[in-house]
Amino acid sequence: MKQKRKVPIENIFYMLSYVWGKTDLIKDSYLSGNDDFEAPDILASIFLKNINSYLKSGLYREYVTINDEIKGIKGKVDFKNSINNLSFENAKAFCEYDEFQENNLINQIIKTIAYKLYHLDEVTQDLRNKINNVLLRLNNVDINDIKDNMFNIKFNKNNYYTYEIIKICELINNMTMVSEKTGKYKFFDCFENDEKMAKLFEIFVFNFYKHKEKETKFNTSFQSQISWNVNGIEKNWLPRMELDILLENKEEVIIIDTKYYKNFYNEDTRYNQDNNKKLISPNLYQIFAYINNYETEKMLKGILLYPKSYTGESADFVYQFNRIVTDKIEKSEMIVKTIDLNQNWRLIEEDLINLLKVKIG
Repeated sequence: MKQKRKVPIENIFYMLSYVWGKTDLIKDSYLSGNDDFEAPDILASIFLKNINSYLKSGLYREYVTINDEIKGIKGKVDFKNSINNLSFENAKAFCEYDEFQENNLINQIIKTIAYKLYHLDEVTQDLRNKINNVLLRLNNVDINDIKDNMFNIKFNKNNYYTYEIIKICELINNMTMVSEKTGKYKFFDCFENDEKMAKLFEIFVFNFYKHKEKETKFNTSFQSQISWNVNGIEKNWLPRMELDILLENKEEVIIIDTKYYKNFYNEDTRYNQDNNKKLISPNLYQIFAYINNYETEKMLKGILLYPKSYTGESADFVYQFNRIVTDKIEKSEMIVKTIDLNQNWRLIEEDLINLLKVKIG
């Protein structure tokens, strides 16, 4: 029996749509939650849906510098190559000139990814036929040996309409690798890596709340720095405190620290108790330090946010305590919460919105 993914590919793409700042993508039909839809087919369908939109807008063209041997003179003559290759004797010359064409990096990336999808073992024949039509449309574009740094494209008003398809190509490139079969590719689930998912989870949660500021009425900031609330002349020895996500309105401050582990707890084997599961100590110390060092007279709560455990267990723990603020005692809360990243993306949104509605008792 095939093991179920930790996070469905539809939801990873939903999270990425926030990371990329393209939240309109989540409304498309391929986020259908169809359990029979395999991950490679979803990638191929996402690619086709967006490439068709791109092709309708016309292939992106830009000026490309060409150095070639031609008859006559065009642009700047490359005398060194012309002499070395005896071009002048044949009434030719090596010339360097700019040509407005579609064979540029952006289209090379798109064609290369289309080629990868076409040769991906798990893609159905129907989708493969449609991808072949794309390859024919890009007949004048070269296939490139894609490196990760090639995706660091500087987008401007002329090429910004290619942003979506390039980001999708980057995702597909990260999730495919050469198989043992010559000329074939196979699906590689890079997001099964907890370290990669931890960063994705953190940026997704921040961008979600940033996008929803009008709805939540909270101003949202990322990786805000706070100082230790201590006295002493050697404060420069203290490590920097950097908050993952900070939300603030007129009445309340919420600090959210995202974590991505297979479980939100440790198995504590030091004690012979019926329930030997304990919350992860360093995470608790961290959020507790944030709460006690953040200077505000507003209501303050800190939230440790985990994905739902791989075992299906969930957490919804609220711990209340008092902190001293300018000689006053203020109520605060430390919350440990899990969110189910396997559920429909609309329910993920609902849970994230409701997380902010927990009132300090």
